Amino acid sequence: MSRKDNSRTGAPWSPAAPLFAMAQRHHKAGRFADADLHYRQALATDPKHAPSLHFRGALLMRVGRAADAVAHFQAAIRADPQLTDAYLDLADALLRHGKLYDALGVINRTFELGLAETRARDALALVRQALEIEESVDTRTLFVQCVRNLSTVPDADGIRALMIRALTEPWGRPADLSAAASSLIMQDKAIGNSDPLLRALLTSACIRDATLERFLTRARAALLDTALGGTPADEDAVAFACALASQCFINEYAFACTGTEMEQARRLRALRDITPLQLAALASYEPLHALPDADALLTRDWPEAVGALLDLQLRQPREETRIRETICALTPITDDVSLKVRTQYEQNPYPRWIKTAPIGHATTLDSYLARFPGFRALGAAAPDVLIAGCGTGQHVATVALQFTGLNILAVDLSRASLAYAQRATRSLGLTAIDYAQADIMALGALGRSFDLIDSSGVLHHLADPFAGWRVLLALLRPGGVMRLGLYSTLGRQDVAAVRQYAAARGYTGDAAIIRQCRQDLMGFPPGTPQRVIAATSDFFSTSECRDLLFHVQEHTLTLPQIADFIAAEALTFLGFEGCAAGYQRYAQLFPDDAAMADLARWTRIEAEKARLFVNMYQFWIQKPH
Repeated sequence: MSRKDNSRTGAPWSPAAPLFAMAQRHHKAGRFADADLHYRQALATDPKHAPSLHFRGALLMRVGRAADAVAHFQAAIRADPQLTDAYLDLADALLRHGKLYDALGVINRTFELGLAETRARDALALVRQALEIEESVDTRTLFVQCVRNLSTVPDADGIRALMIRALTEPWGRPADLSAAASSLIMQDKAIGNSDPLLRALLTSACIRDATLERFLTRARAALLDTALGGTPADEDAVAFACALASQCFINEYAFACTGTEMEQARRLRALRDITPLQLAALASYEPLHALPDADALLTRDWPEAVGALLDLQLRQPREETRIRETICALTPITDDVSLKVRTQYEQNPYPRWIKTAPIGHATTLDSYLARFPGFRALGAAAPDVLIAGCGTGQHVATVALQFTGLNILAVDLSRASLAYAQRATRSLGLTAIDYAQADIMALGALGRSFDLIDSSGVLHHLADPFAGWRVLLALLRPGGVMRLGLYSTLGRQDVAAVRQYAAARGYTGDAAIIRQCRQDLMGFPPGTPQRVIAATSDFFSTSECRDLLFHVQEHTLTLPQIADFIAAEALTFLGFEGCAAGYQRYAQLFPDDAAMADLARWTRIEAEKARLFVNMYQFWIQKPH
């Protein structure tokens, strides 16, 4: 349904209003045929009744009639140019049928059917109109959704200012804006170090553009030469150098680096009275918290930009070290695979994040899951939640902000990841989350049960994903729900090919070798699996690249395998999350199936478009009562 449950307050009364109210009651209850009848009756009474036009459009989108939905949204805007939600729903409809998915098959972007970048641009124009009428979480969020699906963001009046705000406030996850911001920056033939958009990107998210990476790699080498030369630097030069050093820390020093540069960095390291520019240059090659006399840096007065850099590279890691010692262990870790996975994430906590998307409308878990026809309400006032494999806490923050009244226990194998998660989520004011070290395979002895278990991107790194799934199911209360993320065999074909390529050439997960491997892959021609991977969002930082190509344990699964397990355990498959294109295609192929939860039919849809689940299968299941 639409973003709001009723029409905009203050709209003039219409004779269609009683019929519209009846349609709304049917719509909310999922009686779509009755709702459609009353919407049509309302419009027969008043053809320009904007709320009826708007909400019938939402209903038509829900049942797969996208073209008719677009016409209704357009008519609603003509009838009431101030109806912000109609702009947003029209933009959303265009995105669902016109999101760009570039020819390289970028992983971690939602793959949408019916490719049309012009529609994504039209959607962006609509969102900008909506922003002028009313700036809200919804308008800002949809702005992010629009720009992240454009190969080239139009450098129109005001767009850069909006992008800077979207990155820094932020309006969404900064990582989702990285490619769009890079597109705008690269449209300037003479990229300037003082570009505020460039600086906002460097300090907010890992850059995910190979051309911009090469520019920054050269800029870092030039910065090193300047710093060693002792040339006095103005405030602007220091600010850019600190932004560049922040980026290098965020991507874990993934940029190509020569032996000469490393020797020059060692010379900076030996300086006793280091200048702000020299400190920033050094921090762009190695983290400040690793310096033997790092704490002495905190006793000096520094420019504001250096202070922010010290927060990122020194104070925060020190805080994580302190937190690490306070984290309790709920289970032993003795499984061979679990020990190897723990070692990987102790060395490379994943993912490194600075900011997360705001949640505008926190809701109950029952209300959120009511979108799935097969869901049966939990009825828990304060659901107990287990996040199994929480990593560095970005997903924990999303869950805690998205749902009300949760009691959250978040566990992971890696203390380094847990310490990062606790520091980062506490900085957002999320202090009621319990973190603990645990192995999923040993959680059977926990002695607790949960209403929701959330385990995204975790089970496929176990020795046996289905054995881990069974352990978690045993902790799930009758009627409880589970959200899972599992790798798709079809979706990760390019990853599998490049993993084989890297293994054949002796590449490993060592940081220096990852840097070498990245440069190798970026040199392949377009269309090859190597170049496909070199365009993925997980390619641009050391920890993400290690997770992508050099994970110590990885399985991929198929929908029939998942369906067989769900049937064997008598679970209810509720539906996928974040797969608007798949739902649109499902509605087209199987219009009689409102639940859209038949995995055999989803298997047919994935066979049409192998990259439909290029990121993961993200889905919900429910345990019998």
